[in-house]
Amino acid sequence: METIEIPNPVMREDCGKPLSGDELLLLKGGRVTELELRLKRCPAFMKTLVWQQGDGTLVPFPSWSILMKRRLEEIYLELCNGVAHLNLHYPSTQNIDPSSNCAYFTAEQAFDVFAAHAAHALYVEFHRLVPWSLTTRPPAELAVLFSSTSYHSIIGKSANTSYPSGIQPGRDFMEAPENNALAEFNGDPRTGFNFLIGKTSTSHTSLLGKNELETLANLTTWMRDNVAHGGSDRTDYHRWLEDRLHPMPGMHVAIANVGCHSASKLMVDLARSVNIPLLHARSQESDATSGHFFNRTHGGLIYGWGGNQPRILWHTDEIYAMTGEPSFPIDSNGNPMSSDQAVRAYFDQRWRTPSQLAQAGFVYNLQTVYPDQGFGMSSRGVYEDRKDYGKMSGYWNKNGSSDLSSLMRLEQHYEICGAFLLDLFCSQILPAQLGIDINQWKGGFSQSQLPPMHTINEYNTRAGIGVNALGGCTVFNQAIVNWNNNRGSNLMQ
Repeated sequence: METIEIPNPVMREDCGKPLSGDELLLLKGGRVTELELRLKRCPAFMKTLVWQQGDGTLVPFPSWSILMKRRLEEIYLELCNGVAHLNLHYPSTQNIDPSSNCAYFTAEQAFDVFAAHAAHALYVEFHRLVPWSLTTRPPAELAVLFSSTSYHSIIGKSANTSYPSGIQPGRDFMEAPENNALAEFNGDPRTGFNFLIGKTSTSHTSLLGKNELETLANLTTWMRDNVAHGGSDRTDYHRWLEDRLHPMPGMHVAIANVGCHSASKLMVDLARSVNIPLLHARSQESDATSGHFFNRTHGGLIYGWGGNQPRILWHTDEIYAMTGEPSFPIDSNGNPMSSDQAVRAYFDQRWRTPSQLAQAGFVYNLQTVYPDQGFGMSSRGVYEDRKDYGKMSGYWNKNGSSDLSSLMRLEQHYEICGAFLLDLFCSQILPAQLGIDINQWKGGFSQSQLPPMHTINEYNTRAGIGVNALGGCTVFNQAIVNWNNNRGSNLMQ
């Protein structure tokens, strides 16, 4: 395609401004599409808009074929025009290996899903549908939205793997390594967006905040209050995003099909729908390298990993599947925080900075894990067709049976008056139970080697203040009953 010079280029912040007269002439002359004009204004988007072919070749947008560009433009215009149903080639449940629950995609299906979500990200940006802009994001984070490698993975060579009918290595694709064995699909990219703005949720309340962190805080408490931990042996598995946002049959909450990895993907899918890039990264209980990487790691999330102050949720189960929820934060005067303050306090405790995690004993070590190297040192086995095993966020320092993550969670309960502490206080067993728990969780570490912690007496005092702020143990116990009864009250209609 002929290279067109755009007259009077504007600043990146003006990607969504109306087209100029000269640009409209180019558009009407058929020499360039509207989407190309806008991408010319935003070179960072164009550079990260990359399609990976089935043979592994990376093709940046300027080198796409005319048909590929036309398909992206077609979907973009359908989004702009608000068509009811996008005419996409969706993934098929027929392309799931029943023995591994791994999903495969034809090249046509893979490109359509990628193009639809990339077009949606551009549509949200150019029409300023959220209060933040992608123009502030570094390339590594833009790639989560604009690189096809974040949606699926190429199929490597394998001598032993049998693929679903019609799937051909070197041409077609498998699910991304961080989503290995989830087989959870994304269809219309507006599904998550419409849910988050309250259009299709039962509460009709928007979860969009004034900025990205406020929105992530809202998403975090939404997950805590509406989702429960599932298991891979479930027969009522939910695959599509719209299904994953509905209650599981016979239940009043949604289910993360296979636990933390499904929960991580759910958070990624929802955040991506409003142009917040999240990285789904695995983490470890220790620095072990024995056993397969997929089998010994938890699913976690990272926000802002391309900048100087990322936020890490080392294990996504921490926000929806652990005992001792919810929390009842108090302010410096010992009074209950407002609802908005409580949401942010919960988020700040669960999503930690690298320095906060280091103080707690977690080694933040973001890297791609490759077969037979470093943390990928184990037999490839059934994963021999994987080029890599995805991202790893880090691991906990370990000594014997130590569980520093539980000690960190205990400190978090202290800061936000978690129900775990308040329940022990009202049951009048807090000092005795914490004595047992802390002794177990410290493992082989001496007291001087442990991260900074409050004393048992301080925990007891803090829990008492929290209970008093609520109005006593009777009120606290009723609050827990109410919370459990209201779980699942904000899902998809």
